[in-house]
Amino acid sequence: MRLRGAARVALAALGRRQARAAALLTLALPGGVYVYQGDELGLAEVQDLPDHVIQDPTLARSGGVDRGWDGCRVPLQWSAGHTVFVDDFDTRVAQAADRGLPSTKWETYSNGVRKATYVDPDGNEIGFGGAPL
Repeated sequence: MRLRGAARVALAALGRRQARAAALLTLALPGGVYVYQGDELGLAEVQDLPDHVIQDPTLARSGGVDRGWDGCRVPLQWSAGHTVFVDDFDTRVAQAADRGLPSTKWETYSNGVRKATYVDPDGNEIGFGGAPL
């Protein structure tokens, strides 16, 4: 039997609810809990990796039957942005400007916290956050 459309979506949603319930039950039990990479984000295993990118030797050892763990090792899409909260915010921003590094973004949040963001040529971001004036 092949599930189609809404039935497949409903079954996937049921699976997520059951997984969430099992995780909550596990967290309620005494003892330590280990969370593996991606589990905290609810990431699913990538099923459609082409054979030429799989590095796990299980694929070769099993004659192509077992694909191994590579679907769980797909790189996560993390941004390279970091924000550092500093006491001397105005001094840091002035020093960066003196070195010819203008901020690419300037933000002031509703609570008055200020943030200046800088981006390097590779697209990596670093931000300085400072207390309200």
